[in-house]
Amino acid sequence: MTTLYTLDQVRRRIADEPDLPAGDIFEPGSFARELYDKASNAHLAPAARARVDREEASRWALSDEQWATQLEAVALAREHDAKLKMLKEGVGRV
Repeated sequence: MTTLYTLDQVRRRIADEPDLPAGDIFEPGSFARELYDKASNAHLAPAARARVDREEASRWALSDEQWATQLEAVALAREHDAKLKMLKEGVGRV
């Protein structure tokens, strides 16, 4: 079974270590890590999360709720990491 992550875990990582990539929380081989590394932004968008990909959920032995939560956690981590990258590159600074 794959390791599952909650939104609270990702939020805590961001709060505790805001200068580190939130995506590092996801273990290699987990569904969340695969999503983080390979999923398109469209796949992680709220509209896409509303429609459970039953084939993907079945392949990873996830319930509908678990599947949706993993997508939401990965989307949050990716959003943070994109902002972090922009700040490190000097984009968006005032």
